[in-house]
Amino acid sequence: MPAGSLVRDLGTSDVHAAARLHGQMADIQFIARGGPLLLRPYYRSWMSTDSALALGAFTPDGELVGVLLGCTDPSVHYGQMLRRGGVRSAAGMSMAALTRPAFARELLATRASRYSRALLERLVAPARRPGGPGAAGQGGAQSAPPEPARLGGEITHLVVDGARRGTGAGRLLVEEAARRCRQAGRHELELVAIPGSAAAAFYEHLGFLADKAVTSASGEEFVRYTFGL
Repeated sequence: MPAGSLVRDLGTSDVHAAARLHGQMADIQFIARGGPLLLRPYYRSWMSTDSALALGAFTPDGELVGVLLGCTDPSVHYGQMLRRGGVRSAAGMSMAALTRPAFARELLATRASRYSRALLERLVAPARRPGGPGAAGQGGAQSAPPEPARLGGEITHLVVDGARRGTGAGRLLVEEAARRCRQAGRHELELVAIPGSAAAAFYEHLGFLADKAVTSASGEEFVRYTFGL
């Protein structure tokens, strides 16, 4: 990127540009295939959590050329995202499905049941917390202890404008994500990439180490990468 370029947090005024840029990934990424009707509420929901990483790479004249989504604490982030923005994201997903038949078919075949179950569980979770209805001391069962926080931060999405690849925007975004995870006390940064892809080669060039093959709940094959902090 030219001298003077910067990486900063995405703001609400950046959501439309970020969604448009993210849409370039529609050929390989499910969330991008939902288009702006899904991506815009998805970004707002992502940005609503306490541990969100929502970063943009900007040229000196303010053009957004790269975005990174991740989190410093996955064990906190996803629950907050669903509670604070799950309904908004679900509405966006429904609108995207109504306007994009191919996306609707893929959603129903691979993800609808899992997403609906996760949203329902998170929305009713407050009623199960200690001190709430159903908690111990009010006639309910003792709540289970919370799961221990994972030690690794996470990168889930990295998108750089096709015309700007090779300019250093992606590297700057990853470096800033790593810095923030280190500052938050994380011990490593992790992500997944498609085996043999340009993205996988990019992360390996930055020093990420292939950990193991993983299969998503929807059946996609990935390689998990880690980077020690």
